[in-house]
Amino acid sequence: VASLVQTDNLAAAGIAGDYIVEQLGGEGTVLILGGSAGHQTGNARRDGVLIAAEAAGHEVIFQICDWQDACAFETTTNFLQSNPDIRAIFSAWDPGALAAVSAAQALGKLDDLVIVGFDGNPANLVAIAEGEQSATIKQDNTRMGIESVQNLLNIINGEDAPALVPIDGILITADNVAEFQ
Repeated sequence: VASLVQTDNLAAAGIAGDYIVEQLGGEGTVLILGGSAGHQTGNARRDGVLIAAEAAGHEVIFQICDWQDACAFETTTNFLQSNPDIRAIFSAWDPGALAAVSAAQALGKLDDLVIVGFDGNPANLVAIAEGEQSATIKQDNTRMGIESVQNLLNIINGEDAPALVPIDGILITADNVAEFQ
């Protein structure tokens, strides 16, 4: 691989973590619904939120869900019932965030939570527009495409291309969701 252009999952999740911290103020526990054990992308997304939340003094609970929506639903249900201090949920993948929204709705706790996903999926954008989900991090596929083509052209023309081009994510909230729908 001459040049890799990809989402900087740690930095992008850090944006999500900063948003969560801002929304919570100084109180509340953050539940993180993670991917698979040892998975680079899932770990980076977990760590981005974890670092921001812990730096702000929030307790963080992390649960591996193996990217499974049913696990995200069950985990959210169980932790919301057993831990009244949970005020935010971050899911490392958007369908898991929708599962958390469903679990919170079923328990009548949706209005008390900040729920943030990752990927910018269309169904999550609808949930944000409808006020069910708080935010998501969208991978900047446009910038990734532009950078990839430019690097490819540089390589074809015998010019240098960076070995790695990390791309930040884009925070989507109710304030800007219409731009992405």
